[in-house]
Amino acid sequence: MANSDGMTTADLAKRAGAGRDQVLLLLRELEQARRVRRTGQRRATRWHAITDEDRIRERAAELASSRNSRTRG
Repeated sequence: MANSDGMTTADLAKRAGAGRDQVLLLLRELEQARRVRRTGQRRATRWHAITDEDRIRERAAELASSRNSRTRG
């Protein structure tokens, strides 16, 4: 999943040899734990792994935003 443009729940279930509902439940748990994120809606939903690089990029953006708001105020 990390090396793709996201995968559907059905594709993940097929690859895992598991039921779609079971995979969806696990994906939602992983989403709450910030291990995956989703894009799209309904049948166009794609799941994406959150990598360490994504976390670093997100934190760097937060820090830059924080610095910018302090210099303006």
